[in-house]
Amino acid sequence: MNDPQAVSFGPLNAVAFSPEKPQWLVVFCHGYGASGTDLVGLAEAIEEAAPEVAGRMEFLFPEAPIDMAEWGIPGGRAWWPINMQRLLSLTQAGSLLELVDEVPPGIEEASRQLQSGIKARLQALDLPEDRLILGGFSQGAMVSTHLTLTGALQPRWLVLFSGALICRPAWTEYLSSHPDLGQKLNVFQSHGKYDPVLPFAGAQMLGQLLESSGIPLDFWAFGGQHEIPGGVIEKLAKRFESLDQ
Repeated sequence: MNDPQAVSFGPLNAVAFSPEKPQWLVVFCHGYGASGTDLVGLAEAIEEAAPEVAGRMEFLFPEAPIDMAEWGIPGGRAWWPINMQRLLSLTQAGSLLELVDEVPPGIEEASRQLQSGIKARLQALDLPEDRLILGGFSQGAMVSTHLTLTGALQPRWLVLFSGALICRPAWTEYLSSHPDLGQKLNVFQSHGKYDPVLPFAGAQMLGQLLESSGIPLDFWAFGGQHEIPGGVIEKLAKRFESLDQ
């Protein structure tokens, strides 16, 4: 695989691993406080597990819009701000599921910027939206879910590493008004059973919401924490092998 190259991605910075004529665009969004290149290792890992299909994919990694240097995290980025004091209090109280109905301030703007970048890149590659695979880790998984479930984009696959249910009223309303979404979208979801950052129950609630709307869901629970284990990447790569079937 070639070294990552900076690419044009609307209002955001991004790097990509790209073959000569990609047939798929794979966009993976990093989590809160990570760098824009935090997930680039996924490209090589997927290529090792499924070299034939990976050779037809451009793997693109956008950098979230918010610079966290002023908050003491140099090099860190965020899709929207998080009230860490409140989050810590809810975690200590075991009440994180209180957040499922909230719309985080900033998620709409982050979704618009991500949408703009994806549309620009699809146009540059001359690919339709159904050749898009969108996802990410943690906060990156949630902004990807929001962008997809509010109907601004229609990827073929949504890939959710350690995401959770938020924005429940808006997501539920969109899913209810688009009963055919399950004919267009597939979801791959993974989550650690002992995740101390985003409880496993929040991931289960998200999966149940998707399945109840008729969306095919491939859910992988693993005995770990807030992470993407190698076994999950291998399973995702195998799913990608059936993309053109």
